[in-house]
Amino acid sequence: MEKIRNTNQKPLWLKKSLPPLTILIVAGIFLIPQLLQQAMIISSDSIFHFNRFYDTAMQMKNGNFQYFISMYGFQESGRIVNALYGPFMAYFQGILVLLSPSWFFYQLLSNYLLYCVAGLSMFIFLKKARIKNSYSLLLSLFYITTYSIQYWTLRQGFSSWGAALFPLCLLPIIDFAEKKEIYPVKLGILVALMFQTHILSSLFLVLVYLPFFLYAFFTTNQKVVLLRNLFISVSLFFLLTLNVTYSFIQVYGKNMLVEPFINHTMDRSTIFENSSYWLWTPTLFVPLLLFFLFEVIRSWKQTTALLKLTLFTAAFFFFLCANTILWKLVQTKGMQLIELIQFPFRFFIPFTVLFLLGLGLILQKNFPVTRYTKVAGGFILLFSIGQTLQTTNVDLNKWQSKDSYIQTGKHTIFFSSDSAEIKASFFDNDLSKALHYVEKATPDYLPWTNKSTENKYNAYTKQIVKNQKNFKKYVKGDELIVEWSSDTVSPVTVPVIKYADTNIEFNKRDITKSNVRLTTIGVPVLQQKIGRNQLILRYPHQQASLVIVGLTIVCWLFAISFVLIRKRYKTI
Repeated sequence: MEKIRNTNQKPLWLKKSLPPLTILIVAGIFLIPQLLQQAMIISSDSIFHFNRFYDTAMQMKNGNFQYFISMYGFQESGRIVNALYGPFMAYFQGILVLLSPSWFFYQLLSNYLLYCVAGLSMFIFLKKARIKNSYSLLLSLFYITTYSIQYWTLRQGFSSWGAALFPLCLLPIIDFAEKKEIYPVKLGILVALMFQTHILSSLFLVLVYLPFFLYAFFTTNQKVVLLRNLFISVSLFFLLTLNVTYSFIQVYGKNMLVEPFINHTMDRSTIFENSSYWLWTPTLFVPLLLFFLFEVIRSWKQTTALLKLTLFTAAFFFFLCANTILWKLVQTKGMQLIELIQFPFRFFIPFTVLFLLGLGLILQKNFPVTRYTKVAGGFILLFSIGQTLQTTNVDLNKWQSKDSYIQTGKHTIFFSSDSAEIKASFFDNDLSKALHYVEKATPDYLPWTNKSTENKYNAYTKQIVKNQKNFKKYVKGDELIVEWSSDTVSPVTVPVIKYADTNIEFNKRDITKSNVRLTTIGVPVLQQKIGRNQLILRYPHQQASLVIVGLTIVCWLFAISFVLIRKRYKTI
């Protein structure tokens, strides 16, 4: 009988590998609409991120590391973006671009990886909370269908990459709540990972940590040990993010920059106003939320500290993403931290992760896995996956139109009137074609040289995007070279960006320290001569940036090696 019973059980390797394998398979299913339609979703942030990743891809392809300025993307303008916006993630995405024969393939590849990371991240998180495989798998797959993840697919919102890693980075809250301990290396690595990916998401991460840490601090007898480990974590975090800290000091310390888009109508970007789709994607999100609240109230007396902390923290984030009155009061106060948030619906990401943890804990406690729960879970999952496929299909249908096939919003310029030609460029092996046909004026991180009220988007459009025709640009080593011819001696606006440390050589004369006339966004206005003119742009600190980035990578290698070596012990 014992032998018969053993043969009916799943092998241990299969039991462990089946959930991750299921996540990988379902992630592939989400790609089916795009594969069948052979279409793209080009939305509000697509062109901006495509330029970011194309630039890092070309750096790696040409062996020309330029940590600060963009010589290949962003109209080959020498502007700074990636150094201030998740640089390591930008290079990771650049690798995906290098592996992709077209932007179409890149979109498929990046979407698939996002789904896999999100599902596996959530599964690991829920298993850390000792939730059974069946519930952990159900909630992990459900998480992929939420707008927190679909935001990248449908609108190329980069917050989704932070959302994909968010559950994994919340592993320490289980230790805070249940063991009242900090494993310093783990904590330092996870916060640094989020910081290298999406800085705003790392702020949300720390906000989630706070109540769990305070609970651990006030209920433990080992307060000194807890604070010591916290100090070690913070120190490790700074070592693992040296490159980002260096970038901010180097650039912000010497330049006044155009901040990312400031939303003056934040109250309309809440989940009960114009962004309600966050709450209703998928449709069963709200019924599950109501079910969760009912079960929490019903079994409140038996609720664990972990569940209570999860509930209260989730409620805090729900308040932030739903409260219209709050944002109406603060949106015009000029507070930089508030302006950094831009859209209150972003708080829905940590809320979603905490809600799914809470739901998993409730299901684990109140509902043993039975045939009924499997059928109910299967229905929820099939409905949510089906809705996601349908939503994706609807957005892909826009690609078939002649007018609305690109949903990039305002400040987008098309350099071809042939929609078929533009569409074909996204399937072309030459990835630069699409970026030349479709350009968007996004002035984030440009130098702002005076207090002019000039519209920054219009300035970038006029001085950079639409000012390329008469100029030839190419890259030679660490130099961005711009050449043009003139029939007259006259002022010319050269379509490159000069920061405080940018070196410029004009017609074989170094004018870096000269009183160069600059426009409001740092575009040089020079006196051209008759005949051939040449401008050479360089950005110094190459050796310093190589050392800093190299040191950061070495710190990551040491930290990861330490984790792997000490994996069998509970001291990380």
